[in-house]
Amino acid sequence: MTANKVFHSIQVFFDTRLFTIGGTDITLSAIFVFLFILLIIVVFSRLFARKLVDRILIRLQIEEGTRYTFRRVIELSFIMIGAIIAFQSIGINLSGLAVSISSYPTLNLSLRRL
Repeated sequence: MTANKVFHSIQVFFDTRLFTIGGTDITLSAIFVFLFILLIIVVFSRLFARKLVDRILIRLQIEEGTRYTFRRVIELSFIMIGAIIAFQSIGINLSGLAVSISSYPTLNLSLRRL
C-alpha cells in the first residue's frame, strides 16, 4: 500500500458523514475542529479573565466575591461566544440565537452570585 492510498484512506475515514444537523453533514474532522476551537477559547477566556482580575479589579480594591463574580461572567461570556464561533466553523448557523443564548446564563449567574 502506498503512502497516497494510506492518506486517502485516513481522509475518507475523517470525512465520512456521521449525522446531519440542519442540512450540515457532521464528520469526525468537523467534531475535532469544534472541540479544538472550544479548547482554545476556554484556555483563552480563563487566562484573560484571570489577568483582568489580577491587574484591574485588585487595584480598584473590589471585594473578593465580586472579583470572582466578574471573572466568572467574563469567562462564561467568552465561552458562549466561542461556542457560537465553533458551531459556525463546522457549518451550523446559530447567529439568530446568539443574543438569547449568551445573555441568559451570564445574567442568571451574575444575579445569583450578587
